Amino acid sequence: MLLAIVTGLLCMHLFLLWLREGLDMEARALTMLFDLDHEANIPTLFSVLLFASAGVLLLISYRTVLHAGRRQWQWRLLAFIFFFLALDEGSQIHEKCIEAVHRLMGGIPHASLTYAWVIPYGLAVVGLALVMAPFLLKLRKRTLWLFIISAAVYVGGALITEMLQGAATVDGGETSLLYLLLNTKEETLEMIGLALFNYALLDHLSGGHTTLTLSLSPDP
Repeated sequence: MLLAIVTGLLCMHLFLLWLREGLDMEARALTMLFDLDHEANIPTLFSVLLFASAGVLLLISYRTVLHAGRRQWQWRLLAFIFFFLALDEGSQIHEKCIEAVHRLMGGIPHASLTYAWVIPYGLAVVGLALVMAPFLLKLRKRTLWLFIISAAVYVGGALITEMLQGAATVDGGETSLLYLLLNTKEETLEMIGLALFNYALLDHLSGGHTTLTLSLSPDP
């Protein structure tokens, strides 16, 4: 269902892109509502809801899934991160740190770092992966691989494609066709990654926990 919504949003965006770039026409109201390159519209709301729903499912995992009779704090940490990312997606916090990072670097060392928020967020991803590795390796293989695939799809869009977009601004700015196509790829991969992660969490909660015990008892 989530992937069907992503497909619908992508088709609407591509239709608007075709109108604007191919026919030199623009449906301004629909563009504001559905263009993946715009903020505070329906795709943005959908992404915020995906982050928030993942946060809720992570909290449910923390409250219900025990390992060796103990709750695992990693679920709660991930839930906090996803709630922050939901806030970030809605208010574009990461965009606001670009100028500060450029000042720290004394300018833009390479076009791929035009959107320099990828540096602190990329370092945070690496740090989180190192902290979470022992926890993730204890999950059943199906859950582990679903987590890895969804993370790879999302990071491939959010960080790697964002860097390619930065490089694309050298030739044609943010109005070139290459930039627009890379932006489409970025936003689509982000939504697909989030949809897969929500699926992975639901799958994890629904069964197959051969080494885990379920408990609904409250915290002491």
